Amino acid sequence: MNTLEKNKKFDLKKEIGRYSVSISIILFATVIVLSYLFALEPFYKTILKEEAEVKTKAEEVNNRKLGIEQLAKLKEEIPDFPQKTQLLEKMVAAQKDPTQFLAQIEKISKDSNVALNSITPELNQSTVAVKLEVMGSYANLKSFLNNLENNLMIIDVISFSVTAGGGNVNFSVRVKAGG
Repeated sequence: MNTLEKNKKFDLKKEIGRYSVSISIILFATVIVLSYLFALEPFYKTILKEEAEVKTKAEEVNNRKLGIEQLAKLKEEIPDFPQKTQLLEKMVAAQKDPTQFLAQIEKISKDSNVALNSITPELNQSTVAVKLEVMGSYANLKSFLNNLENNLMIIDVISFSVTAGGGNVNFSVRVKAGG
């Protein structure tokens, strides 16, 4: 063997030793990339999802805190809110009761100092309506209309007519309960 052939002879150990740093770096980079793809990336995505959920929950908590603060402020402003709610519920129930409606009309006429000459009911399925014939002074009839308007029970005036005669005023009005 001549020297040229000796030099051409491939020495595996020598070549591996010569490229061992490069091969180590490539293997290390391959392990890092594969670890990222198969282990770290799914874990990172899970963390991002959970972080978004935490932000959503934090916003919900803040919204609820604001709602609680508003509720506390309303409770301070309207301390008798439960009593008012119960009163409204009773009023709504009374709106559907024709006897309660007629009792309110009678009370209003007495409070206004007018004579209730006749009540003609006009019942249908959705509302209670009546035609009233009322007599009294102009001031008392004005008070009667005002009391109808300001009554806790919702009473709508459908139509009315006024005729004067002999110091008193005759007043014909159609009203209905429940708006």
